[in-house]
Amino acid sequence: MAHSDHPARGVLVMMGAQAIFGITDAIQKLAMETVPEMIVVWSRFALFAAFFLPVVAMRPAHLASTPERRLLVLRGCCFLGATCFMAGALARLPLATATTLMFVGPFIVTAMSALILREGVGWRRWSAIGVGFLGMLVVVRPGAGGDAVGWPALLVLGSTVCWSLGVIATRVVGARSEATTMLVWQTITGFALSAPFALLAWRTPDAREAGLLLLNGCLNLVGQWMVVRALQLAPVSAVAPLTYTVIVWATLLGWSMFGTLPDRWTLAGAAIIILSGLYVWWRERARARAAAAIAAEG
Repeated sequence: MAHSDHPARGVLVMMGAQAIFGITDAIQKLAMETVPEMIVVWSRFALFAAFFLPVVAMRPAHLASTPERRLLVLRGCCFLGATCFMAGALARLPLATATTLMFVGPFIVTAMSALILREGVGWRRWSAIGVGFLGMLVVVRPGAGGDAVGWPALLVLGSTVCWSLGVIATRVVGARSEATTMLVWQTITGFALSAPFALLAWRTPDAREAGLLLLNGCLNLVGQWMVVRALQLAPVSAVAPLTYTVIVWATLLGWSMFGTLPDRWTLAGAAIIILSGLYVWWRERARARAAAAIAAEG
């Protein structure tokens, strides 16, 4: 099926995926009130490993030694770091605040693409990146004291940096490795490296906690599948901006489950980050169309 066959369905599926991601973050935050953070992190990778085990059994080539193996492991380490840092942030920050700050990630990816991959980034996108980080400072308000976000914001920043490095690694290795192979190595790396820390903090979850961990992992798998499905149904340009709708769900769930609402600084910073992010996305889309037009003329 061509990805443009059902754009309206793709939009709905992507919006559903973002709602699920908002729910999984809320469940993770709820679980970490009583379960050590590394056990929560490890449980997600353990569930992913159980899911991919039949895939590897049917096609062992996904684990075959390849020249990209080290980069695949490095990519897995990056996404593990992103998961660990974000778990720490969710445990210490209001849900909407942590989710909002997470969206500085695309700015970091764009900057790293220019600095590491030498991709062309014009002054307009550099300006949007600067404005996006200004939005982050509005949310964090360093040195403001009182109800300022404070040092836990560094955990979100650490998560976004790790995630951005993982995206860069994906761009490098993606042309030579299948998506399933990358996911298998990501799962194995996260599972193996998080296991010792989970064992050090181990406390057998009770029935309620185990249920939360299982639900968190299963819903995350469903959300990941829905993102892939949305990209099959509709162009990236149609569904990419919808990732920001997760902020709405984080706000509603933070209020209903934890009794927290974003303050005016968080709302103002979120508006700046979203508008800057949409501008970067629009410029990327314009550059892609221009490049396609030049290629067609040639």
